Amino acid sequence: MRAGRPQAAAALLESYLRSEHTDAQGWFLLGACRHALNDLPGATAAFARSLSLDPENAEAHLAYISVLRAAHQAQSALAASQQALARFSRDARMPYAAALCLEDLGKSDSALAHYDAALQIAPGFEDALHNKALLLSRLGKLEEAAALHRRRVQAFPASAPAHSGLADSLLALGQFKEAMKVLDTLERLAPFDVSARVRQGVALASLRRFDEASAAFSDARKRDAHAVSQYVQRVSPGSDPDLMLSPENVFLGRTWAALGQCDWSSWEGFVEEMGRAARQPRVVVEPAVAFMCQHAPLAGPERHAIARKIAAAVEAKVSVLPPAPTPGTARIRIGILSADFREHLNAYETLPLLELIDRTRFQVSAYSLAPDDGSAIRARVASAADALVDLHALDDHVAALKIRGDDIDILVDLTGHKTGGRFGIMAQRPARLQASYRGFSNPLGSLRVDYAIVDRIIGADDAEWTEARVFLPASYYLHDYRKDAPTARPTRIEYGLPEDAFVYCAFHKAEKISPDAFDLWMRILSAVSRSVLWLRAPPEAAMRRLRDAAHQRGIDPTRLVFAPFEPRHDPRYFARHRLGDLMLDALHHNAIESACDALGEGLPVLTLHGSALAARAGESLVRAAGLAELVMRDREDYVRAAVKFGTDRAALSDLKQRLAANRRTAPLFDTAGRVRALETAFQKMYDRMLRGEPPASFDV
Repeated sequence: MRAGRPQAAAALLESYLRSEHTDAQGWFLLGACRHALNDLPGATAAFARSLSLDPENAEAHLAYISVLRAAHQAQSALAASQQALARFSRDARMPYAAALCLEDLGKSDSALAHYDAALQIAPGFEDALHNKALLLSRLGKLEEAAALHRRRVQAFPASAPAHSGLADSLLALGQFKEAMKVLDTLERLAPFDVSARVRQGVALASLRRFDEASAAFSDARKRDAHAVSQYVQRVSPGSDPDLMLSPENVFLGRTWAALGQCDWSSWEGFVEEMGRAARQPRVVVEPAVAFMCQHAPLAGPERHAIARKIAAAVEAKVSVLPPAPTPGTARIRIGILSADFREHLNAYETLPLLELIDRTRFQVSAYSLAPDDGSAIRARVASAADALVDLHALDDHVAALKIRGDDIDILVDLTGHKTGGRFGIMAQRPARLQASYRGFSNPLGSLRVDYAIVDRIIGADDAEWTEARVFLPASYYLHDYRKDAPTARPTRIEYGLPEDAFVYCAFHKAEKISPDAFDLWMRILSAVSRSVLWLRAPPEAAMRRLRDAAHQRGIDPTRLVFAPFEPRHDPRYFARHRLGDLMLDALHHNAIESACDALGEGLPVLTLHGSALAARAGESLVRAAGLAELVMRDREDYVRAAVKFGTDRAALSDLKQRLAANRRTAPLFDTAGRVRALETAFQKMYDRMLRGEPPASFDV
C-alpha cells in the first residue's frame, strides 16, 4: 500500500484472510485497498466484516461511513454514523461524520447541530469549522459563515485553506477591501495558488478598479493559464473564462447578485456601467448581462446594443447551416426551444399554445434545453406536444442538426440570452424561419433571427430591434386563464395583514425592486396613513434591508408585510391576491407573470409607461385587461393615482367591478384568442417565406 500498489496488497490480504478470517485488522486493511481501487462494494463488505469482528475500532467506523457515502448510500451511511456516535460519543469525528451524512440527505438544520456537537468536543476541529462555514454559505447565512471562517483563521493563522474560505465569504458579502487584505495574506501563504490572484482581480473589479483588475487577471494567466481556467470552471461550470474574467462582467455580475439581496449600495454604478457597456465597443459582456440590463433604467436602443454585442460574438464563432430544402408537408412544423420545460412558470405559460393550437394546420415539437426533472408539468408538456425532444446533453451543433433533421419550418426561442439559453443553436439557423417570443423580455439583437413576436406597445421603438416585428393584437403575452377560480378562502389575518388597512401589493422578485421604485412606494405609504405594502418574501437579508430602507424614509418597518412562498399549484397562491387592494408595478422591469395572476384574480395593477420592452410590459397587460387609466405617464401621476385609490374606496370599488366585468370580455383573458393570434402570425410568416419575401414587420 505504501508503495502505491493497492492491487498487489489486496491479493496478499485475500490470500492471508482465507486462513486468518477472524483478523479484524486484516479486513480493515483489505477495505482500505478496495477503497483505493475504487471497488466500493468490496470496500463496504470488508469494512463491515472488520467491524463485526472488532466494533471498537473507531477508524473502521469512519472508513465504513466514508465508503457508504462514496457509494451514494446516504441512508445507510447515516445509520452507520449514528451507531458510531453512540459508541464513541466523545470522539468529535463521529458527530462530524454524521453531519456530512445529513448534508448528503439535505437535512441542513440537523447537519449544523452535529457540526456544533463536534466543535463543542473539539473547538479547534478545522474540518468541522470549514464544512459548517461552507454549509452556512450555501444556506445564505453569509455573516455567520464569515464569522466562522474568521474563527478558523484565528485558530490556524498559517492555514491557507482557512484564509481562502474567509476570502470567499468576504467576496460573497461584498466586503471587497477586507477580502483584498485576506487575499494578500493568502498569496504569501500559498504563492503557487493562482486562484488568490484571480480573486484579487474579482475584488478590484467589484470596486470598479477595472485596470487593476485586468492586470491581476493577466498576471494570473501568465503564472498558470490552465489553473486559472480550471478555477473558473469550478466556480462557473461551462462558462467562457475570457468573459468571466472581464472586469466589467465581474462588476455587473456581483452587483446583480447584491440587487437580488436588495443591496442598493452599487445601484448608481450598476446603471452607469450598463450604459457604458452599451455605448463602448471595447466592453465585452457575457450573455447574462442582456438579462440583467432589463432591470436598469436604460433606453431601448441601449438594451438593444448590449444584446447585439452578445449575439454578434456568437454569430462570429458559429457558421450557418446550408439552406433547408423547400418545405414538403401540408402542416407547418413549429419548434419551441426552451430551457424551461421543467417545473418553471414558463412551462405553464407555454401549455396553452401546445394544447390549443390547430393540429390540422400545425405540428409542434418542444425542444428542451433542460433535463427531465420528473415534474408533472414536464409530463404535461410531453403529452401536449407532438414530440418532446431532449437537447440538453447535445452540443449546440448536434442539437442544431437534430432540429434540421426534424424539418422545422419556424423555430421559436422562448429563452433568449437568459440562464440556460443556448443562442449558439439559433445562430446556426436550423429552421427555415426563426422567431423570439415572450420568455426573454429584450431583443435578441441577432441578424440570424427573422422575427420577434411582440405587440404595438412593447415593440414600439424601431431603434430597439434588429428582428422584424410581428405585432399581435392587444397584448403579446400568452397567459393560461383556463384554470378554475381558486376554492381557497384565506383571510388577511392568516397573512399578517391588518383587516382595515389599504393593502398595496408589490409581488416582485427582489432584483426588480429598485431604489427609485421603493422611494415611490414609501411616498405612497406616507400619504395613506392606514396602509401597508405587501411584498413577495425575498431572502432574509433582503427583508432586513427593505425594513431598514423603510425606516430611513420615515416609514414604520412593520408596515412592510411579506407573503410566504406558495407554489402555483397551491390554490391559496391565487386566492391570496383577493386580499390586496392595488398592485404597484416596478419601474424598469415590470411585473409580467405576477401582473397576469393579479389581474386574473381581480387585483388592479397600477403601472407606468416605460422606455423599453421590459418597462412597457405592464402597460401592454393593463391595457389589454381594459384598464387603460391605470397606465401613468410619469412618476408623479403614479404616486397621485396610488394615493387616490388608497383614500377613495368608492373609486377602488368601481375599478374592481370593471375589472371583474372585463374578465369576461377583455382580450388579455381570452387564452384561446391569444393562441389564434399566434396561429395567424405563424401562417403569415410562413406565407411570406413561400412567396420569397424577406422578413418584414407586420400586424396580425
